[in-house]
Amino acid sequence: MHRGYVKIWRKMIESQVFSIGLEYIGLLAHLLLVANYRPGWFMGFKVEQGQIACGIPKMAERLSVSRSKLYRMLKKLEELGIIEQQMNSKFTLITICNYSTYQGQYCDEKQESEQQVNSERTASEQQVNSEWTQLKKGKKEKKEKKSTGGSVMFVPPTVEEVMKYCEEKGYSIDPERFIAYYETRGWMLKDGKMKSWAGALKTWALNDKARWREDYIKKHGRTPESYDRQADEFLAFCDENEAKGALNVLPA
Repeated sequence: MHRGYVKIWRKMIESQVFSIGLEYIGLLAHLLLVANYRPGWFMGFKVEQGQIACGIPKMAERLSVSRSKLYRMLKKLEELGIIEQQMNSKFTLITICNYSTYQGQYCDEKQESEQQVNSERTASEQQVNSEWTQLKKGKKEKKEKKSTGGSVMFVPPTVEEVMKYCEEKGYSIDPERFIAYYETRGWMLKDGKMKSWAGALKTWALNDKARWREDYIKKHGRTPESYDRQADEFLAFCDENEAKGALNVLPA
């Protein structure tokens, strides 16, 4: 089937890339063959004439070379001014410098149709790969839930996470002491493995409050609540007598 062609100029013999080895000539020929011969779109990004939007791992597999070697070879072509590279989280955009100078304008409509079919096939393959990745991820999460009795696997908190949570809830707890205590116990509770460190932190705060109340009763012989009531009564007495101008007698 006719799929168009690219031009290989004899001037390449005089270039530096020709002198550094056959592998680089083969790589450059591959880039010329797969480059867009007219502007197009890839994953929502504009790909101009002479550009290739690709994944380096996939290209390395197609060329039967290691990823590290392909990275080095592309870097060398970039240093020689043959190509330019732009990378993002989704793919690498390779631009062949002076592509239009040596390859001319757009090829015939038949080649255009072939290019469109290839782009659609690539997009379809990527969608399938994405769906397959999501499927594997779902199976992994399901397996983890099953191994933990239907709950998400417990992840111990950091000191910063505990500190932030205490500030939000108003807990007077030492985060480092909390983490050190449960680390020595393997994050185990009386009834089994801890499932929620936030829940354990809340229990810790309630226990601290209960211990503080018991210590207060032992020391003062009364509850903190009774002290608060007595203080409120005293303040009310002061307000009443100050209004009368006779604040000279204290309540019993």
